[in-house]
Amino acid sequence: TIISDQTGPARSTSVNLIGASHLKVSRNWKVSAGLKISALNYTVNTADLETTVSNDPDMMHTITTGLSLNAGFGFLVYSKKMYAGFSVPRVSFLRFDQANMGYVVDKKGGYISYAGVNLDLSRDLELRPSVLAIYGYAGPVSLDINAIVTAYKLIDLGLTYHVNGSIGAIAGLTIKDRFYVGYAYTYPFNALHKVSIQSHEVALRFMFNKVAQSRGPRFFN
Repeated sequence: TIISDQTGPARSTSVNLIGASHLKVSRNWKVSAGLKISALNYTVNTADLETTVSNDPDMMHTITTGLSLNAGFGFLVYSKKMYAGFSVPRVSFLRFDQANMGYVVDKKGGYISYAGVNLDLSRDLELRPSVLAIYGYAGPVSLDINAIVTAYKLIDLGLTYHVNGSIGAIAGLTIKDRFYVGYAYTYPFNALHKVSIQSHEVALRFMFNKVAQSRGPRFFN
C-alpha cells in the first residue's frame, strides 16, 4: 500500500509491504497474524505554525525524518460473524533530523484494539456494528463507535461516532464483485472544529482473486 496524509503542518508518505498468515483453531474460528514493513517520511513545515514571535527564524524551516524504516504487527481472531483484534502499527520511534517535533507528530506510535459483529437483518440487509480503541498516539485513549448497513451485498451506508470528538457518515459501492469505492465524511464538534471544519476520505479497492472461497467476511469496508 501507498499512503499520503497531511494534517496541518505535518505531512507523511509511506510505502508498506503487508503479509498475513491464517490458522484454523476450530470449526468456526480462525486466528490471523500480520506483519508490516514500512518505508516512510514525515515532514513538518514550521512556517505554517502560529508562534508568539513574528517571523521567528527558528520556525521557518521544513523539518523531516528523511527515509525512515519501521515495522508493525497485529493479531485477529475471527469467525464468519464476529472478530476481535489488536495491533501495533509502528514499533520504533520517529526521529527528526533537526529538532524535536513531538508536539506536532506522535513519535512513539501506539496500540489499537477493535471488535465487531455481522448481524443479518434480513435476506438482503446486513448490519455491522464495531468499536475501535486507540491508545498512545500523543493523547488520551480514543474510542470510535461505528455501524454500517449493507444492502444486497452492494451498497454500504453507515454512521461513525468518535467519543468526545466527531461524528461522520460512510457510503460505499461494490461494482461487479471486484471493485469497491467508498467515501467517509467527518465533522468535529470538539475544540478541533476551530482549525479543521471537516474531513473527506475516499477509498478504492480492487480484488484480483474472484474465487468465492478465498473471500473472508466483510468486516472493515
